[in-house]
Amino acid sequence: MDDLRRHLLKRLIRTMTIQTLKTTLRLWARLSVEQQESLDFTKPKYVLTERLLDLCEESGLGVKHITELEMVYVIDHPNQRQWHAYELLEAADDALSVELSNFKEQFKAHLAELIRRVSIRIKKHTDEAVWIRIAWGDRSSRPNHLKPTYVVHHLQTPYVFITNSTSKTMPLLSQALVLATRYSSMKDAGLSGRNLAAIRGLLMKQFQQVFPSKHLQPLQGDNQTKPNPQMECEQDEQSEKRLQAACEAFGGGTLPELQKVTYTLETKFKDKTNQIMTEREQPFRCTVTFKSSNILESLRHSALTGITSTPLSPLLSSISQKGRNVFLITDKGKTEDQIGKKRGLRNLADDVFLKDTIEAAAWCQLQTFTDHVSLPIVIGMEGAEQQALLAELKSVDRSCLEESPNRIEPFQFFFNSKKDYEMFCVEMFDRRKLKVFASWE
Repeated sequence: MDDLRRHLLKRLIRTMTIQTLKTTLRLWARLSVEQQESLDFTKPKYVLTERLLDLCEESGLGVKHITELEMVYVIDHPNQRQWHAYELLEAADDALSVELSNFKEQFKAHLAELIRRVSIRIKKHTDEAVWIRIAWGDRSSRPNHLKPTYVVHHLQTPYVFITNSTSKTMPLLSQALVLATRYSSMKDAGLSGRNLAAIRGLLMKQFQQVFPSKHLQPLQGDNQTKPNPQMECEQDEQSEKRLQAACEAFGGGTLPELQKVTYTLETKFKDKTNQIMTEREQPFRCTVTFKSSNILESLRHSALTGITSTPLSPLLSSISQKGRNVFLITDKGKTEDQIGKKRGLRNLADDVFLKDTIEAAAWCQLQTFTDHVSLPIVIGMEGAEQQALLAELKSVDRSCLEESPNRIEPFQFFFNSKKDYEMFCVEMFDRRKLKVFASWE
């Protein structure tokens, strides 16, 4: 435990400046004023680390408190990480009435039911955001505090922001969030970046929106110089139209500081003289990425100056209007947002086996069976292997699944006791209505 505490504190201090360390220790409030004043910040960081460890020892502070110090730092400096936005779907009638205390209790209970070894800390920030720190473990190891997952959620909103989550932990986390927030499912919103405030502001429309108007007039908040009465602008009307179009597409005033937009094109090879390439099933893919310190401001400026022609392409205006910065373009010109419903429904049907299998395995880990139970091997696999097995399972007609034991086996629970098997079936099929595979020998 002392080694872990030392490692956590050493790594945390290494990422901070001296001024940031002073501020973070003050916000942490675990050390007295006298203890904080005893620290000599002119010393090297390794000396500061040893001194802080001594003070923690004097105050009886352990790993739990060091993770709290890390959480204070991450909340105050969120832009050190890559954040991914997710949207909660199909709210229940009482979703808007969920309170913090109820959310905490439900989230911890559901996640603990899915995985036994997990460490959870929840804190409400001054901007009403709920911050969650999760250290994941497994059946044979303690929670790994060196690679925690952070989650940010504003209660009564359908948006969640997550960083450092893996394909193995994401199904568990999404299920716990969905149940605690009273929603039915959660999907990737197609928005990511290092600036948490920017992606949150873009998704929640926390910027000045400009709506279409037939009456062109100078927009409020734009820094425009007073025209010289002796000078006449020949293209004044065109400039006003470009201004209106640019602000309708991207917004007016100060825009969220989004730093990257990615477009992926999928197209089939079409050439009558080359049948081999034309008959190729896999499409060709091309990815174009725009990067800037503020991509929305750059695109708006390009429209204002005439570099980008108006009316603007929906591929550009969709960034702010739909709150996305990742797009997929197919041969028919549909973007990822437009084809998301079809793909989302298909993926939901395919992934329901994996989601239900993980939930059933978590339940089994909490039970005491009379004989041995073998859990599905798919649970311990990485994301790519899981998706490959799901693809094989999808290739079999649902009505013929029982006739394909090799495809089912990775998802199957094996019981040595018929009594255990029957108890499992009652819980999974009758009560929880899950789609899982089980057998007994």
